[in-house]
Amino acid sequence: MPQVPGTVIKEGAAIDVEFVLPDSGSIIQARGLVRWIDDNIAGETERVACGLRFTEMDSAGRVALARYVAEYRPHFSVVLASAE
Repeated sequence: MPQVPGTVIKEGAAIDVEFVLPDSGSIIQARGLVRWIDDNIAGETERVACGLRFTEMDSAGRVALARYVAEYRPHFSVVLASAE
């Protein structure tokens, strides 16, 4: 289902997605439920960030995504954190 400009994605909606994984170039096609939406991306007017719970994905896509997540190493810093 291609995204039509001006279409609003709503929390709880079932959507089809297609994306390319960095490095491997694997194309993932899946269906998922929108769990959260952030439409406050700085300087963007036609893009939103959203979280998906995948409900359908072929086995090759699941393997490629699992491999990517297992190998991904996030980089972050904690600044001025309390001991608690």
